[in-house]
Amino acid sequence: MIEEKKLVFFDKLTAILKGNVNPKSEETLHGELFCDWLKLQISKLFEQTHRLDLFSDEFNFSEFLAQNIEYPLERMKVQMEKTWLRDKLTIALMGHFTTGKTTALNILFDEALQTNRHENTALATYLTHGKKQDHITLVDRAGQSQKLTLEQCSILDYSEGVRDFPFARIFDYMVKENDHSLLKELTVIDTPGLFATKTGHSAPTMNVVSSCDAIFWFINVTTSLTSADIKVIKESLAGLPLYIVFSYVDARGTNVSQVDSAISSMLKALKKEGIEPKGHLKLGKSADIQAKFKSDALSLLKRLASENEVYDPSSHILAVINFLEDFLVKCQKQLRDLIGEVESETDRLLSDYRSSSRSFATECSNCINRLNNMVDTVNSRCSNVMVCTGTYNVICNNINSVQSSFKQMLQAYDDMDVSKLVEYGNGMANKSRYQNLLDSVSDILKNVKKLKDQLK
Repeated sequence: MIEEKKLVFFDKLTAILKGNVNPKSEETLHGELFCDWLKLQISKLFEQTHRLDLFSDEFNFSEFLAQNIEYPLERMKVQMEKTWLRDKLTIALMGHFTTGKTTALNILFDEALQTNRHENTALATYLTHGKKQDHITLVDRAGQSQKLTLEQCSILDYSEGVRDFPFARIFDYMVKENDHSLLKELTVIDTPGLFATKTGHSAPTMNVVSSCDAIFWFINVTTSLTSADIKVIKESLAGLPLYIVFSYVDARGTNVSQVDSAISSMLKALKKEGIEPKGHLKLGKSADIQAKFKSDALSLLKRLASENEVYDPSSHILAVINFLEDFLVKCQKQLRDLIGEVESETDRLLSDYRSSSRSFATECSNCINRLNNMVDTVNSRCSNVMVCTGTYNVICNNINSVQSSFKQMLQAYDDMDVSKLVEYGNGMANKSRYQNLLDSVSDILKNVKKLKDQLK
């Protein structure tokens, strides 16, 4: 019986693999190439600026690149293919397998997607606005798509197909259209359950996170919060608004008091880990609980759609480019001001040095002239006689003048302090460094403006 079921499964899978597929559009391919090119250009401009050591010490370069270049461009690339994500809020349903994610989707939007007590959903399923039909669009890893009936899709369900078959190695995701008016404003993603032991759901689930604006995390109150929940929430969902859906609140053997106590304990445990959910909902099997869940959840989704501004990756990227342009313009001004200050200081030092040098030379010349005068006086007046009073007076006056000139020479020499020459040299070196920085900044700025012109 088991072997027969597997044969049926592989026959159906083969039929799908041989079916007619629509290739990824040329527009999408060009758009993805554009995103890759733009990422390279912007990253290069930031890396060139970073190498100039102009950013503050607090500036985390790698984190900035990840959050402000890689993230928006990756999200833009995703939207090239998944056009239904553009201009819409995106909500992902996440958590352990069999915690009620698909059940919640069925309740909220009157769908009939397969549910089972075992892990069920093999691929992320995007529920988006459109004409409600009995088919699903299946997209493979190469971006090729095909329409499948719900019956054909049953093999992608682990309760119907082969439990450990690696669907995610062949297929990427599914799209289901629904005419609910709320889906005009948001897209909901039903993800494969995390932490399954055999099916390896983590990759197709975590791949959707970069496209999400909020997360509904499902927790089965009968099995409680796990360390795995906390790890994923803290490491992969940080910064995203988080809402908890506590499922199985009316499971056999539980009562209202026990459930409320369990929920309170789990919320405290999350808070202790630094996780602050924006709110929580309850989901169970009874009609009354499901009706309240539907009412509360739809109200919450409507509020999220109306209160939250839809993320626009292209605006984010433009803001990043403008940030770099403004930063470089400020750096230009600061460098020009620094060059002006250095020029003023080095001009003053040079002027002082030249003035001191001239004074030293003048006084040195005066000393030489006075000494020559004394020699001349002695030779011309007193070559054959004893020193006379007049000669004595002349020599004394010259000696006094020489003494005064030496004092002034010493002062001029002090004014030509070597440290000031070093200061002047350092100033000229700084001027050269600032000028090189200014030239580099100007070149980068020129390329930033060129990139902006290309994006217009």
